[in-house]
This record gives sequence, structure tokens and C-alpha cells, in this order.
Amino acid sequence: MTKGDAIFLISVSSRGRDTSIQLAQDLQGQHQDIRVYTLAAYKIEGVAEIKGDVSSFVKSIFYQAKAIIFCCAMGIVVRSIAPYLKGKDVDPAVLCMDEKGAFVIPVISGHLGGANSLARQVARLIKGKAIITTATDINHEFAIDEWSVQQHCLLEPLAMIKRFSATLLEKGCVGINSEFPVETPLPQGLSWEVEDIGMVVTARMDYRPFKKNLLVHPQVLHVGIGCRAGISKQQIDSAFFAVVDKFHLSTGSIKALHTIDIKKDEVGLSEFASSWHWPIYYHSAEILKKVKGSKSSSSFVTQTVGVDNVCERAALCGIEGKLIVEKQKHEGVTIAIVQEDYMVLWSKEESICKK
Repeated sequence: MTKGDAIFLISVSSRGRDTSIQLAQDLQGQHQDIRVYTLAAYKIEGVAEIKGDVSSFVKSIFYQAKAIIFCCAMGIVVRSIAPYLKGKDVDPAVLCMDEKGAFVIPVISGHLGGANSLARQVARLIKGKAIITTATDINHEFAIDEWSVQQHCLLEPLAMIKRFSATLLEKGCVGINSEFPVETPLPQGLSWEVEDIGMVVTARMDYRPFKKNLLVHPQVLHVGIGCRAGISKQQIDSAFFAVVDKFHLSTGSIKALHTIDIKKDEVGLSEFASSWHWPIYYHSAEILKKVKGSKSSSSFVTQTVGVDNVCERAALCGIEGKLIVEKQKHEGVTIAIVQEDYMVLWSKEESICKK
């Protein structure tokens, strides 16, 4: 289930409505899709009406939302969202703000959903105070789930996040291991010396140096795809999983798909990309001919599409990195994978991917 991009502001009083309107104006420059709603009794021009009761309305928007900011009492928030909660990896950020804007409280999805970060941002804009209750934050420890969102990394297994953070809070130290260069100094509480439990920055599923591993998958893999005309999504699925399973790669590390521009009308390829919500880039044969680093060559492919190799050249196109999976053939589909050069950073700026 994929979260939407909209931020919904919900109020149930005239004062809450006015505070929501002001916040929406303040947020406009930083978020594109801001929607303000209130009850029928308080509707004015520019504010949408909540149809029916608040909980039913929340149900209708819950998984369209990147975040929902309530401007009302906490009890209303809890009762409104409770029936629709599924898990921290899919629930939107939910915040509660009093109608005067004095306090902003993240209710759910504080780290993975970005509620803590958004609460701090809202508090700065309205000159209120963010009330953060997550243990790593109040103890000033490294919050790996919040950091992973900022760095566009996938964490797995999700159950290990709690154990990792609990160990950090209890013992003051957890391990780190990485296949990529890492910025120093490390955040407080991370150590290269710990062996029991740690975070592992990797694009692989089989790299597990600790007894208990929290895998951190950065988006660094570019998948080049070649295929015969009329290929189906199911055939591409089969080829793709055969390759990632063979090389023990995480789908969470895939950043984009690449192919040749004559494949723009391949329905199966488009459906495959859409099913994973991955962007797909189409490159001309003339551009692909100039790409360096390709290992395979086929005269048949040259005669057919004008370049000797599609999957490797497409994956390498415009990327500074290395070809970690050379051309793999599977029933009408060819796949190659390139891993970007990458460095792990600890600041709120994104880790470095070279393109």
C-alpha cells in the first residue's frame, strides 16, 4: 500500500479552522498538496466541507494522505483514526494541534511516517511547541527509523527496529556495518566493535555480519531491461525475481528501471514498472552506443534495435557506479543491474549518490 502526497488539515471549530488556514498558507511553499477541511457549520470560502462524521471522512482519506493534521482535541483524533490503523510502515503521519496552535503532537508514525519531523516544522511555522514523546528523541539517541526516511532507505525486518532502538536505549551502543563508505564521526551510540546487534547498510539480503541484523537498503540499484516485443508483465516478473533471488539483492534498493526508447509502448514493461512504483527511463540507441562499461555484445541485437546490448548499457546510462549483475537471459527478457557509487551520511541531507 502506497501513501499519497497530500497533507490534510482537519478542524471542528471556527478557531481551529482559522488556525488550519494559516498553517496551510505557511506550509504551501514546502508542500504542494495541502487540503483544508472543516465541519459544515464552520465552512467558509476556500475550505472544503467534511461530509458526514469526522471518522467516516478520515476513512475516506486515510491512505490518500501523506499526513493528517487535526486541529482539535486529542480524543477526537484517537477515536477518528483508531479503526484504520494498520502499521507504522503504511500509516500516514498523524498530528494533533490545539486550536490556538500552542502545541503540536505527533500521534502515530513519528519516525517512519515523518510525523516527528513534520511536527517540528509545523511548530516553527506557527511559533508553537512540538511535543515529541518517542524514546530515542527524548533521550537524544540515534533514531534509525527517522534517519532512514530522510535518507530514502528501507529497513527490514521491521520488527528489528524496536529491538535495535531498545538495545541502544538500554545499553547505550549498537553496531554498524556497511558495504559503502560511511561518514565519520558516527552518531553517538553506533560502534564498529559491537557484534551482537547492529545496522547493516547494504543492497543485499544475504549480508548479515551480526547475530541480529537490521538491514538498511539505500536506493542505489538501477535495473536495465531488454525484452522481445509483446512481452507480458508476468514474464518480466519471472525474469526479475529469478535475477534478484540469484544475486541476493533487495527490491528495496532498486531506484529505477532503464531500457531503450523503442520499448516505450511495451505494455508489459510499463505494467511491471507501475506495479512497483519505480520510474522507468527510456534511452535512445545513439545514447546507449556511447555508454562505457558494457560487457556483452550481440550482433543480432544490433541488427534488431541498433545497439549491441540493451540491458547493460541502459543500466549504466548516466550512472557513476559498477555493473554488479552482467546480462542475464530469461525467456525473452534480459536484465543487468548497476549499483551507484554511494556514501552514508548522518546529517539530514541525503546520502550521496553520484550520477
